[in-house]
Amino acid sequence: MKRSVLIFVCVCALFLLFSGVLVFAQNHMSVSKNFPKNTFINGVDCSNLDFEEAEELLIKEWENREFVITQDNEEIGNIKDFNFEYDIEDPLNEALLHSAVNPLYTHVKKQQNNLFVPMNISRISDSFKKQFSRLDMLHQNNVTKTKNAYVDMSDNDFDIVKEVYGNNIDRDLFFDTIISNIENNIFSLEYIKKDFYEKPTITSESPSLFTKQEYCRQYLSMEITYDFEDRKETVAPYDLNKMIVVKAGMVSVEKDAVEEYIKSLAAEYDTVDSTRIFEGSDGITVEVSGGTYGWMMDQKAETEWLYKAVKKGKNVQRQPEYIQTAFSRSENDIGDSYVEIDLGNQRMWMYKNGQLIVSSSVVTGTPTKNKPTYSGTYRLPYKQRNRVLRGEDWDGSRYESPVKYWMPFHGGQGLHDAPWRKSFGGSIYVRNGSHGCVNMPEYAAATVYANIYTGYPVVVHY
Repeated sequence: MKRSVLIFVCVCALFLLFSGVLVFAQNHMSVSKNFPKNTFINGVDCSNLDFEEAEELLIKEWENREFVITQDNEEIGNIKDFNFEYDIEDPLNEALLHSAVNPLYTHVKKQQNNLFVPMNISRISDSFKKQFSRLDMLHQNNVTKTKNAYVDMSDNDFDIVKEVYGNNIDRDLFFDTIISNIENNIFSLEYIKKDFYEKPTITSESPSLFTKQEYCRQYLSMEITYDFEDRKETVAPYDLNKMIVVKAGMVSVEKDAVEEYIKSLAAEYDTVDSTRIFEGSDGITVEVSGGTYGWMMDQKAETEWLYKAVKKGKNVQRQPEYIQTAFSRSENDIGDSYVEIDLGNQRMWMYKNGQLIVSSSVVTGTPTKNKPTYSGTYRLPYKQRNRVLRGEDWDGSRYESPVKYWMPFHGGQGLHDAPWRKSFGGSIYVRNGSHGCVNMPEYAAATVYANIYTGYPVVVHY
């Protein structure tokens, strides 16, 4: 009997205790929308605050902070007025749930509940980026840049060039470190420069580099060389690498890449409309720009040829096909046969195979907007005897001028005799110049006509 009564009393006591705990927990859960008393989040007192209030308080606190960079315990830089946007909803909700896990402990022990919430940054402001970019440590002198190891594709040796360990700062690493510290409630950084040196991502021991070297030796070792007389241009392996595609062991050639290479080759070696350094008969060196004379590569034909040559993969040397040729394929494409017109000195010289054939005073175009003789290096398209030159005179009337020797070089401008003139040279051209042609005495025009032929260079300069 006594034993039964004891059991009954114990059961009742346990029931009452359980009921009390349940009621307490229910009461606690009813107020769990607020953080309990003595709750500190990231060191900020959030006691009795609801979710929105705590979020606002934490963001305000963070935006009032200053990030300080030190070196040897001295400040060397700082960033403030972050103006970030934060995304802390999920971790803050977790913190709220955590604060309700052990209600008995916090109510009974009355101890401070310290919680950590990462202050995830969802948008970094432009003002922060500008402050970062102005930090002194990002603007150092005498910096050696870090470089990855690579396969040298300038020649067919395909040597591996070792990486360079520089002392330039990895801006991304430095920036990300600062952001991570701020997110994790750390508002200072002891700056140790070598910790932020940019490191090579590919070293001379990287397996991928050996694989690339083997690929180069297998597919890019052909030598295709263009002959430009005093210069030769071999298609470099790095250019071949753009043209050749290997997939599943099958080799194909990208025609667009071949076309781009030929375009660049023509840009370097074509000389039509180029600027030339020319040594005049008076011994003065001048620059002569523009004109129709020079070499012009047949890019379409060369693209077709190179496409087939790369597919064959054999060593070969070639002289390109041209739409237009000049007297010399060397760097001085004028050679030693040409007619020279000096506009400033009003004089003409003709050279053939380096020998002076004739020299004479001339009258060139009146230096006005519509009548000047244009400087440049031109190609004689043809010559003609007994031509009647027609055009519009100064007063708007039409003129007809018969000449015995007509040698055009640029549109309607050409070399010819001028029987209506009694004198040449000097300053005649200033007020009584031609309509753009080069007027010369009949004897000089006859001599030039007898020696000139299609394609002959005519150099006009001041």
